[in-house]
Amino acid sequence: MSAKLIYITDENRDMVSFYARKKGRKNDPEHARMKRILLAAIKKELTPMQRFCITEHCLNGKKQKEIAEQLGLNCSTVSRHIAAGKRKLRGIADCYEN
Repeated sequence: MSAKLIYITDENRDMVSFYARKKGRKNDPEHARMKRILLAAIKKELTPMQRFCITEHCLNGKKQKEIAEQLGLNCSTVSRHIAAGKRKLRGIADCYEN
């Protein structure tokens, strides 16, 4: 998808500001729906190891090396679990976009 340059004119000013506000809202029902879908996907679609690694890395801020030491695994193994889990979540999110 390529970016399109839009010039704001008197004719489109209201429409542009509407879409800018709509894109910036965080309490939008669609945003809440996507969060529910991704939370369910984390619980149901990821393997236990993917779920643990993603949760520790993305939500708790641990480095991959710390997770690897905690689990007694190689750092590259943890990296692969995180990458595979993110791929699954992106695929699920893509299905529900627009």
